[in-house]
Amino acid sequence: MTSTEGIILRRIPYRSSGAVIDILTPTGKTGALLKGLDKKNSAVRQAETEPGTIADFILYPAKNPDSLSIVKELDVVPGTSPAGLTPLGAAQLMFICELTSRAVRGSQDDQMLYDFLRQCISSLRSGNEKFICMRYSYHLARILGFSPKYSPETDKERYFDMQDGIFSAIRPIHRYYLTPANARLFFSLAAAENDSLTFRSRDEYLKLWHILMTYFSLHVADFHIPQSLDFLKQLTLMELSL
Repeated sequence: MTSTEGIILRRIPYRSSGAVIDILTPTGKTGALLKGLDKKNSAVRQAETEPGTIADFILYPAKNPDSLSIVKELDVVPGTSPAGLTPLGAAQLMFICELTSRAVRGSQDDQMLYDFLRQCISSLRSGNEKFICMRYSYHLARILGFSPKYSPETDKERYFDMQDGIFSAIRPIHRYYLTPANARLFFSLAAAENDSLTFRSRDEYLKLWHILMTYFSLHVADFHIPQSLDFLKQLTLMELSL
């Protein structure tokens, strides 16, 4: 058996009384089978396995590479349940978990990634950062290794080749590039903290999301844009009156 803390990224119903959950742990992402959702405490167990929940797990290891671990015990870490979040906070949490589930492969072993996700989930409880999902997306790309450092002194007037991940004084011949102005917008996420990120218009906000998701699509094999993004954008635009 394995004992570990983990963050639930996704839950998919399995047959009539179970669910398959994606869990991010400090040693990588793993899938596990959770049983017993048809019992009297199923409502409690459903609440305990919402995406974004942080829990201590005891897992029976998978019998072979193609099978799943089995959840023997699950104890929610006090104060980490998604219950009580604002509607925007809940939408942000759903997106962050879905993006992580889609972008991170099982072999990704990175304590930094786990700590950063845990920190972002904790920040959602304060409800002060309206664009935390953009900041998280950018830094996830950095942690996964496909977003370079940006120097305002040397790169602010250069094109950014999104396909090759390099800066250039000459416009790339393919269509996956950012103009110097759009590159500055994209890399402003590197220094963004709390609510320091601002947008001049609705179009600029939507443009940055398009850039982020295009960038992930170019660098993560078989990447699909999270389904939760559309609702997150609609709710954010409504709350901020952009």
